[in-house]
Amino acid sequence: MMIKIKKASQKELAEMNIDAMDFEAVETVEVNDRTVGAFVTTEEGWGCQYIDSKTGQALDFGDADYSTAKSKLRKMIKAIYADAK
Repeated sequence: MMIKIKKASQKELAEMNIDAMDFEAVETVEVNDRTVGAFVTTEEGWGCQYIDSKTGQALDFGDADYSTAKSKLRKMIKAIYADAK
């Protein structure tokens, strides 16, 4: 399984109905080259959230900094998509 977290393009933001102006940074989360959500940062590396592209629901990582939240997100994505080849 390939997990990529990369800077989101304007097209990807539009498809996920996300306004980049609401966040410090927006990155897409891909599993095997398929976008599954967005990883957003709200306050200079703090206040990170994962927004699922199917449901639109956000998972808040609380007070975790960017690196910690990103590590937790990777573990979560691996567990959710464990069957993805």
